[in-house]
Amino acid sequence: LDATGVASYDFDLRWDLGPRTLPPGAVALHVGSIGAALAPGREAVADLVDQAVAAGLPVSFDPNARPAFTPDRAQAWAD
Repeated sequence: LDATGVASYDFDLRWDLGPRTLPPGAVALHVGSIGAALAPGREAVADLVDQAVAAGLPVSFDPNARPAFTPDRAQAWAD
């Protein structure tokens, strides 16, 4: 917290999930904004979403956007 009580954050993440498959018996999939936006792991998250949709499972998304990870708004929407 700074002198006025405002929080600031520094993120130093490496996100390399690698290929995954949904576990047998999965009933839903939930993904978050950091995992879905931060390369190279986002490709694996997108693939899991595709798998869930193909299996007819509900998918939820936490859009807790972090401008530090997606400073280019147009690119973030395109991804």
